[in-house]
Amino acid sequence: RRWDGAPLTVRSPMTEAMREGRVVCYETSAERAARWGEPAPTGFEAAALVPIFADARVVGGWSLAFAGPRRFSDEECAFLITLGRQAA
Repeated sequence: RRWDGAPLTVRSPMTEAMREGRVVCYETSAERAARWGEPAPTGFEAAALVPIFADARVVGGWSLAFAGPRRFSDEECAFLITLGRQAA
């Protein structure tokens, strides 16, 4: 399977969210670099990557990116996965 022209085996926050079917968050660009080997895109610091489901199968993903550092609560992540299950 592929995402945005890249195989889902590529190590990135979005492919991890899509492979594992869960919200993946990072609070700072440094955290992203430590976990996935590259910093956040220019102009962004934190993000939540959300899988999109159709009939219990991941069919895509979307991201919420923030210019500054941001902590994501368990409640926010639960809400985001609910949105991902309703989006397709």
